Amino acid sequence: MRTPNRSTTLVTLGLSAAASSLVALAACSDSLHLDPQPTPPGSTSSGGQGGEGGGGAPCQSNSDCTFPSSVCDPDRGECVECLQHSDCSYAPGTICSQGKCSCPEPGANFCPTLGAPNQAGYQASRCVDLSVSTADCGACGHTCFGACNDGACADPWEPTSLVGAPTARFAHVAVWTGSRMIVWGGQAVDAGNANSGGIYDPVMRTWTPTSLANAPSGRRNATAVWTGARMLVWGGTNGSPLADGGIFDPVTNTWETLPASGLGARMGHTAIWSGDRMIVWGGFDGANNRDDGAAFNPTTRSWAPLSGSNRPHRRHQHSAIWSDSQKKMVIFGGLGFDELLNADDQYLNTLGAFSPSAGADGTWEVGSTTNAPTARYGHTAVSAETYMLVWGGLGDLGLLNSGGRYDVVAAGWSAMHPEAPSPRYLHSAAWLGSARRMVIWGGHDGSTYLDNGGAYDNVNNRWHLDVSRGPSARGQHTAVVTDDDTMILWGGTGPSGSLNSGGILKPTALGAGSN
Repeated sequence: MRTPNRSTTLVTLGLSAAASSLVALAACSDSLHLDPQPTPPGSTSSGGQGGEGGGGAPCQSNSDCTFPSSVCDPDRGECVECLQHSDCSYAPGTICSQGKCSCPEPGANFCPTLGAPNQAGYQASRCVDLSVSTADCGACGHTCFGACNDGACADPWEPTSLVGAPTARFAHVAVWTGSRMIVWGGQAVDAGNANSGGIYDPVMRTWTPTSLANAPSGRRNATAVWTGARMLVWGGTNGSPLADGGIFDPVTNTWETLPASGLGARMGHTAIWSGDRMIVWGGFDGANNRDDGAAFNPTTRSWAPLSGSNRPHRRHQHSAIWSDSQKKMVIFGGLGFDELLNADDQYLNTLGAFSPSAGADGTWEVGSTTNAPTARYGHTAVSAETYMLVWGGLGDLGLLNSGGRYDVVAAGWSAMHPEAPSPRYLHSAAWLGSARRMVIWGGHDGSTYLDNGGAYDNVNNRWHLDVSRGPSARGQHTAVVTDDDTMILWGGTGPSGSLNSGGILKPTALGAGSN
């Protein structure tokens, strides 16, 4: 077995329970129910004096009117948007027609200024055809990677908004709340560790900064889970491993300190959400691999150590999923102690399953290695119905494009079809349940960052390698899955440095989930 270099870039593998099946893809404005911003309707008129709009609030003078119908038409005694072209100065490019400030071009709509001139994603006010504009496809500010056809993006991917997005970063954390994505922490290529973040609403395409007040210290390679009401962040590194964290409430945009766990500082650990507690296990403390863990109950605000009996050997950069059907945390692989070689920092293909119990420290089971994937670390794993799907990473022979399917019910392994995406690590993986596909995307192949991937059909044990390109090439990004099985990728690092862009993919782009 080859001993890897510790300087190898760490991969953030700690994921929330259901949300550890990372990520998302959306296509087209109508599929996301994006409502156009309120703008005056398009007009085929060549302009001229207004006064025929009607239907406005009654008035005797302009002081009785409010924006945008801020002009009083004395003939009708009603508020209108305009009576002459100069009244439309607030909407450059429009003319006054029938009491409305309208775009002169047939079929065009007015879109207001988006963002500020010094902001990424800034767009000046404009008259556009929403049916074909790639910058305003179907709605103002709704951009496409490619063409816009009849108000819908032609490609299965669409970008996340850059306006108000957090600063570029990689090795951050992300969770899905049920309506919004929260990203936090991480590191920029030429900057320090961040304790900032953002809340992204994919319907409104808007970002809200997370509060800095009482936020945990800046860090990368932390873990985060979503409890159903709050995001729990723990561990990671700022140059040295950390043993603290925070509790974030997106409704009030406030942080509180996570109670002390009793665990030693670490990075390269995993964390899952079991439905009522966050379970942390394994990791690297800066000198040694760890084989201990603890569970945090947010209701009681208390930690409980995990059982030490029958636990897996110490390791870090392993993977972990929560099997909701079997109520077990399953961990696999990583770098750690190999009992057969009696040596540490070895690639592992061993598995352990932990069953928590109320008021106790739970029980561990040793999993079988028969037909297990080859030893590896830096891989991904998702919870897929009753399976744990493992893929990619680094092993004895270098980068891998192989994987395995662990049946949590039968407690046995079976192989994945070998016709798979190219070998990689630092990629993302997400389970899109309605399509019954695991989507692999991005990563690094040892020489360059990647902008491609594949979708694995667990029902028929086959890969679909036609997941079209969308966001720019990257690795160490995050992926979350929304309630409608849309995958949202964000951040990471690519050939030009760290990124604050992302992409959205809908499960409909991957085919039916019943075949």
